[in-house]
Amino acid sequence: MTSASGKLTILNFQLLQLLIEVAILSAWLQIF
Repeated sequence: MTSASGKLTILNFQLLQLLIEVAILSAWLQIF
């Protein structure tokens, strides 16, 4: 149970990081 929730937390963190990177990339594209 704990390991499953731990994996879910890691997955959510990776997804959040990906969303941040995409947001930064789109912002860069809008600037130039």
